[in-house]
Amino acid sequence: MTLKLPPRPAKGHKGTFGSLAVVGGQINDDKIMLGSAAFAAKAGIRSGVGLVYFAAARAVLNQLIQMVPQAIGVNLDQLGKSVKSSALVIGPGLGVSQATVELMGKVLPLGRPTVVDADGLNTLAQQPDLLDLIHKHCVLTPHPKEFERLAKAAAVKTADELAGKLGCCVVLKGDKTLVTDGQKSWLNNTANPALATGGTGDVLAGLIGGLLAQYAPKRLSVFECACLGVQIHSEAGLAWKAKHGSGGLLIDELINLIPNIMDRLRKETKRSDL
Repeated sequence: MTLKLPPRPAKGHKGTFGSLAVVGGQINDDKIMLGSAAFAAKAGIRSGVGLVYFAAARAVLNQLIQMVPQAIGVNLDQLGKSVKSSALVIGPGLGVSQATVELMGKVLPLGRPTVVDADGLNTLAQQPDLLDLIHKHCVLTPHPKEFERLAKAAAVKTADELAGKLGCCVVLKGDKTLVTDGQKSWLNNTANPALATGGTGDVLAGLIGGLLAQYAPKRLSVFECACLGVQIHSEAGLAWKAKHGSGGLLIDELINLIPNIMDRLRKETKRSDL
């Protein structure tokens, strides 16, 4: 499959390029998990999305905004009301709790293009009734252990079975990352140990979310956005590896490579359409 990235309109404005809400981040007695949500938001910004929101508990919003001042902080109860983002990413650093269960029960029925990652996936696995809320505009991004738990909860064995049963797109991450919607599949088989560090999955979630916000479902399908996200993420990782080697990646370094990769893909798309 040839992946094509549409051009960026020269006369576009913030509204042209959509908005992304990142639902994540928490502070409790045991853990402080803010970096995951920050990485996802930064990747969304680097993908070219017009606006990025943090939707989080008030206790963490100020700290998230300090980490990514370009984003806008909103209370969770504003989602679907005053904040009508084009797409959502739910799960990075969110934690698994009854509050998370209730939050997903409110967010998923909004029906917007949504990336479910990290603790969003863990919550689905622990509360299988929530699987009924997964819809055709959802992208689930499990690593192998998360997939194992999800597959058990959904009573399936493979990623394409999971995607087919839930009617969504699944990105099964690994040294060979599989993207499937249950009917068609695409494999990125470029292994890169430089990406084997905490935070790279959050970048992928935010990147796919940013692409969904800009392009789905009118200009690109959800499946195409997921494939492009994996491709861009992979190529950014390879570009870093070519310069620095197979280990020691800092997440912001990966994020900052995204625009150049996307610019090259747009130029290649333009040439192929001539």
